[in-house]
Amino acid sequence: MTQLLRLDPIDSLFFRGGRPFGPATRAVSGLPKPQTVAGALRTSMLRAAGIDLALIGSRIRSGLSFGEAAEACGDVGAAIGSVRFRGPWLGHDGSLMYPVPATLRREEEGGPIVRLDPLRDMLPGWQPRQSGMKPLWSKYRQRLKRIPGCITECGMVRYRAGSTPRSDDIVPADKLYGFDDRTGIGLDSDRGVAADGMIYAVRHLVLCPGVNLFVEVSGSADALLLFPEEGTLLPLGGEGRRVVAYPVMRKSNADNLTPQVGMDGQLIIFTTPALLNGWCPDSLKPIAAAVPGYEAVSGWDLARGGPKPNRFAVCAGTVFFVESVPGTSALSRDSELGWGSYLAGYWRYT
Repeated sequence: MTQLLRLDPIDSLFFRGGRPFGPATRAVSGLPKPQTVAGALRTSMLRAAGIDLALIGSRIRSGLSFGEAAEACGDVGAAIGSVRFRGPWLGHDGSLMYPVPATLRREEEGGPIVRLDPLRDMLPGWQPRQSGMKPLWSKYRQRLKRIPGCITECGMVRYRAGSTPRSDDIVPADKLYGFDDRTGIGLDSDRGVAADGMIYAVRHLVLCPGVNLFVEVSGSADALLLFPEEGTLLPLGGEGRRVVAYPVMRKSNADNLTPQVGMDGQLIIFTTPALLNGWCPDSLKPIAAAVPGYEAVSGWDLARGGPKPNRFAVCAGTVFFVESVPGTSALSRDSELGWGSYLAGYWRYT
């Protein structure tokens, strides 16, 4: 059973990155990472089921995985432990938006969109990352730039079917979210006054009106019923920020995809960052690839009471061109938390 959840913020949100934070620095929020959203929803389900969080934490510290620790709490715990997540994504009114695929380019903002696809022949002097890989190519003669922002669900369907999205399929980032700068003062609890040297600055994430976070939750009915229709208030991120989680219906079925005629293979678009053993999933033999970069991810492990290890994830929007998508659904580590969520599509040689 799969359910789409809409997360409505009741104020600004704050998701800290892995950069050090101290005097004369500003802690800047980015978009939420998959592990942050999955952890908040897991905790909410455990509380709704009346499961002792301290007991779960002690079992995890003893060496059990989250699934094993939850399973030891009975049938409901086992149902919660087996829940899988995809996302998070931005969206509006049940229609999702995704990071723009890294193979879409244009010369200037608002200009026509150009799609890069593999070139059948090799280029003189081009060195492939792996033997047999093809370069990405376009016949457009001008200098092209990556497209920031998000692509609509309809635009992503066009891209996955093998065609080029329209300009109005791209939504600029400033139409989706902005930032709110705030300054705070640390307090000396013993004296009840401002603490010396404890002025700090933060930048919060503020979603534009009508824009929400969405996450897909898959599991048994016993687990998904813990998100009632009237909504569930839960903390998300830092600074005591909260959202209300509502189960909603998808406005479109992105799985009903009809590829164009004459496609040469399939492609994979990561819609969330992916934790890989390098730049490419182990199970793939890519014909071509567009990997725009990587980001460092860490965080605080509440169950173990310490920092999570620093890891590197390839950015959302990464595209791999393959002959066919492998049967396995997991291409990233910790995919059950939403890392490496992807969509499949089609391509032809340019």
